[in-house]
Order: sequence, then structure tokens, then C-alpha cells
Amino acid sequence: MNEFAIKLKQAKKAGFYCLLLLLSACASTPKQPDLLVENAEQAIAKSKRSPLSNLVKEELEKAEKKVLNAKQAIDMGNKNEAIWLAEQALSDAAYANAKIAAAVYKDLARNQEETLKKYQEIYQK
Repeated sequence: MNEFAIKLKQAKKAGFYCLLLLLSACASTPKQPDLLVENAEQAIAKSKRSPLSNLVKEELEKAEKKVLNAKQAIDMGNKNEAIWLAEQALSDAAYANAKIAAAVYKDLARNQEETLKKYQEIYQK
């Protein structure tokens, strides 16, 4: 499999997981703060595993801080605050995943343009 196909596959996976995590967070009724925290932690971990995680360092730090605050709110019995913070953390992590996917697509487009230019040069000679 060439580099283009690998990057395309990674970008599709990132977009799919981002959508899946958001849908799973919205579908849970009633909302369980501990499950939302778990979903957010999984989304953060997924972003951190990406080779492009350095692009979203700030977003991941925000998400991690909100997860910690949500856990504290759970411990203090403040369910509504915990839910809000966990949803915010999940949103930040989903944004990070989307940003990674966008970077991959941008790189793929640039590579395609370069390849097209090379072919045009070859066939114009």
C-alpha cells in the first residue's frame, strides 16, 4: 500500500471515530457523567496516538483539564457540572481529531498536486 493510500485510510478512520464518539455521547439517555468521561478519555487517547498529535496539543490539554474537573465534580456529587465538563472535553477531543483529519487531507491534496505537476512535465516534453 502506498503512502497516499495509508494517509487516506488514516484520515477516513479519524473522521469516522470523531463522528462515532459524538453520536455515542449524544445518544446516551439519561446521561451518565462517568460514561461521558470515559468517552472523552478514549477520544483524547485516540488523538494522542496520532503521529500528528503535536498539531492539537493545546486542544488535548484543554480536554484533559476538563476531564479532570469532571472527575472532581463527580466526586463532589455535582452531576450536572460533571456532565457539562465531560461533554466539553469530548467536544474538544473531537475537534482535535477533526483537525488531525483535516491536516491529513491537506497533505494528501498537496501530494496529489505535486504528482499531477510531475506528470504534466513528463507528458509535455
